Amino acid sequence: MRNWLHAALSISALMFGCDGDPAPDAAVDAGPDAGPPVASSSAVRFSLDGDVDTQETFFSFPFPSDLRLSPDGTPDLTGYPNPRVAIVDNLLPLAQDRPGWPVIPVGLFRFGAPLSPQTPGEHFAA
Repeated sequence: MRNWLHAALSISALMFGCDGDPAPDAAVDAGPDAGPPVASSSAVRFSLDGDVDTQETFFSFPFPSDLRLSPDGTPDLTGYPNPRVAIVDNLLPLAQDRPGWPVIPVGLFRFGAPLSPQTPGEHFAA
């Protein structure tokens, strides 16, 4: 009985979530006249070629990333920025002993320049 109820509720939720009407912005597109992307000094740093194992360059590549796992599947935190904070000194070796990264919706990126200030609710072009 319980499985049947669970299945019925799941199917109902899926049916109500599927609407035949297109989204209001479904026809909006940048189009061919948008031109090339504008270069910005505040672009995200993403270096696959450079060294990312120093405190200065650690965040030149997104963190966490599966490309930062060692061959045995544990995090490689070589160069993680640490201004000699005792708790970080203690946590880094522990983190490097665990397999993989935690499953959390977080990514840290470094930008080439400070970002312009934004106010809450303000939209900007991606």
